[in-house]
Amino acid sequence: MIARIPLLLLFTTMVFSSIISVHAGSVTVNIAGLYASIIYDPLEDNGVFDLNITLSSRSETPVELTLDNPFDPSVSLSLVSVDCEPGGNVVVDYDVDSITILFNNTSWVMLYFTIEGFMESSSLGSYVAYIDLTGYNDVANLLLTLQIPYGYQVNVMPSTGVTVSQGNESIIVNLSQALLYTVTTWVPVTEATTSPTATMTTITSSTTLTTIGTSATAITTSTEPATESIPVTHGVLGSILPLAIGIIIIVMIIVILVFYGYRR
Repeated sequence: MIARIPLLLLFTTMVFSSIISVHAGSVTVNIAGLYASIIYDPLEDNGVFDLNITLSSRSETPVELTLDNPFDPSVSLSLVSVDCEPGGNVVVDYDVDSITILFNNTSWVMLYFTIEGFMESSSLGSYVAYIDLTGYNDVANLLLTLQIPYGYQVNVMPSTGVTVSQGNESIIVNLSQALLYTVTTWVPVTEATTSPTATMTTITSSTTLTTIGTSATAITTSTEPATESIPVTHGVLGSILPLAIGIIIIVMIIVILVFYGYRR
């Protein structure tokens, strides 16, 4: 039991010695491809960031790889998990400036992060993000894919190496050049304009006038139709008037006769 302790210490020393020598940059690695994916909801201000690194060959010795952090220092990354070939070993360290990966016995490495604060609000319903890929100029196959929920409009500057497409539930932005990109997203605002309309409905006993407007309250007025009493009255007077005139004339004649008879 006592003899095993020095052997364990010796093995531990050898492992850490190899790691220290790799950390010093004694091993050179060739990156065959670097593929990153960001799925982000600007409204929720959080998402996931996946980083897939492939090498030109499987490394059996510890290899250190340091990548520039493509995000602003205000962006928060949190490592969730790491994946590689079976039997491989991966150690990850990261800060606001870089992502350092130490691995061996694998030809690829997958890193899974959660990301927050990637997009900042520039105005109501509008967001802006910065992705700096200038540190990946030596990578032959470079691709970063950004997915945001469907319904947003997207503008990327510069437009070199940029493709934008629509998926079933998201907008997909592909960046393939080692440039500093500014991504602006916003929700289009549709202004609905309505013209006031008038509707008139005639009912047997009343007339209803309804006016509908954008901000006006509907007003309903009701009036009873005029009766035909006036025309009927004119007809009755027309038939009685001659009779009345005749009676008046007869009365006048009688009065005259009585007057002359009295004088005699």
